[in-house]
Amino acid sequence: MFTPDRTIPVDRIILPEKVDDYNDINTLVSLAVHSKKLKIRTTADKPLLLFIGGARDFYHRAVLQQLFAHYAPKNLEQYNIAYATHAANNGIVSLIKRWHQAGQKIYIVGHSWGASRSLKVVTHEAKNIAIECLITLDPVSRLTLGAKYPHPQNVKQWINSYLDYKNVGLNIPNIVAIIGGHWLNCPAADHNFAVSHYKNKEVNHMDAYALFTKTKRFIPKFH
Repeated sequence: MFTPDRTIPVDRIILPEKVDDYNDINTLVSLAVHSKKLKIRTTADKPLLLFIGGARDFYHRAVLQQLFAHYAPKNLEQYNIAYATHAANNGIVSLIKRWHQAGQKIYIVGHSWGASRSLKVVTHEAKNIAIECLITLDPVSRLTLGAKYPHPQNVKQWINSYLDYKNVGLNIPNIVAIIGGHWLNCPAADHNFAVSHYKNKEVNHMDAYALFTKTKRFIPKFH
């Protein structure tokens, strides 16, 4: 069984390359490279789907396991699929630029700090690159404009799915998100979805899979 390493650096990228076993978290972790040492050899021959995890996602695995490892093997025929930790700014920008130069469409899914990071990147470092769809899952950050964040001009569709904190209980993930600055409804987004339950079970901030469920239909031919 994989034992999460609390010392894993937060600046890591998993390139869009086929993995023998996406259920083997040890393998996924071993494939993660420091974004400043990134050498992209993958051919950008399909649209890019980039998942960006929140704080300590390598430890909690909300995006790494619930989204990237779960959906990647089902969608390799349609997309080049990559994963990034929220602090892998250089790698995120490099991936976006590489796929843009190849004339491919770009889809980004970010959770928590990864959601606020994705908005910063497309608004600043990648402001001249067209983003087909940006999906933010319960974005968190006190260092930005939060829910008042304007719609990036280069983003065709911004879909925001957030936890309905008024209809869920207080637990550690939710308290951390509240303290960190949960954005909730983002008026500038094209669509907002409030989520409190999934399959009759209460959802919390770390349930990236449940938060993503209503938004995945905005990614074409995604299974």
